[in-house]
Amino acid sequence: MDLDYGLYFKKSEFACNCCGYSQMNQSLLDSLNQVRMLADFPFIVSSGYRCTKHNKQIGGVEHSAHTKGLAVDILANEETRVKIIHSAYVVGIERIGIYEDFIHLDIDTSKKLVSWVGD
Repeated sequence: MDLDYGLYFKKSEFACNCCGYSQMNQSLLDSLNQVRMLADFPFIVSSGYRCTKHNKQIGGVEHSAHTKGLAVDILANEETRVKIIHSAYVVGIERIGIYEDFIHLDIDTSKKLVSWVGD
């Protein structure tokens, strides 16, 4: 099945840095396009799909939503952070991780619906 990456994104933006594989969840892609439209500025996806090998290499958590195609990390600074977070909430993304230079968004229903601030 071919995924629809929408108006704002390309498949290559979500590919694993290790193996190049990418199998994102269509609902996440649809939500990301809505977030991008509401925020009204381009996003840089720093991490999309991760194979389990790459996830382990970078110290990702076991059973990461990235390994299921259910998460993305978007580069963010002080200017863009609030708009991304607000737009994600409006769209209905409830798992939001706030880090110094990126925002983690995921729709993994096997995890608690929570937002957090990371290191």
